[in-house]
Order: sequence, then structure tokens, then C-alpha cells
Amino acid sequence: MRPNFILLTAFYCWAIFASSSNSGPPKVDLAYADKIVHFILFGGLAATASIGLRHADRLPGVKAQFWLPLLFAVCYGFSDEFHQIFVPNRTFSLVDIAADAAGAFAAQAFLCFYLWRFRWNLSE
Repeated sequence: MRPNFILLTAFYCWAIFASSSNSGPPKVDLAYADKIVHFILFGGLAATASIGLRHADRLPGVKAQFWLPLLFAVCYGFSDEFHQIFVPNRTFSLVDIAADAAGAFAAQAFLCFYLWRFRWNLSE
């Protein structure tokens, strides 16, 4: 990835970290609002990393372009949930990690298979 995309991805990660460091997140009267936020934020993180890879000097293969940003977002989501163990009034949640993964998968599916029209050779 080029330095500007590395910085953008790092800033995005920092913003998520700073937000999850807040011991009193805002209360919203919408069912599953927390999961929707996780879905959107980590979909955005995967998309940011994916676009950065897409603009790299050396392009990754189709499968790496799909899986690397998705795995990065899920691993960062796991680390963020672990970080919340140490924040008052916050907890570790596997359901939040599932929402992170779903958002990252949706973003990658949209970018790779709809926007960029990637095709996988399923016989590989």
C-alpha cells in the first residue's frame, strides 16, 4: 500500500480505538443499533484497506484482494473488543465481532464482485 493509504487506514483504526475507549457510549433507542454501527464501521475499515491495496504499486491477486482486508478488519475488531475489557462499562462481545465480520464481508463483496467485477476461478 502507498503511504497515504497506510496513514488513512491507521487514522481509521485510531478513530475506532478512540471511540471504543469511551466508557459511556451514547444510548440509541433503535433495536440492534450497536450492531448496525459495528457493521458500518468495520465495513468501512475493510473498504479503506481494500481500496488502498487496489491502488498499491504491486496489485495483489483476486483472492488476496478480497480476503486480506476482510481478515484485517475482523482481527482489528477482535483486538478492539479485547481492548474494551479494560474500559469501564464496556465488555467483550462475540456478537459485535460477528457484526464486524458481516460488515467487512459485505463491503468486500460489493467492492470486489460488483464494483470491480472480479471473477474467481472456482476450480483452483
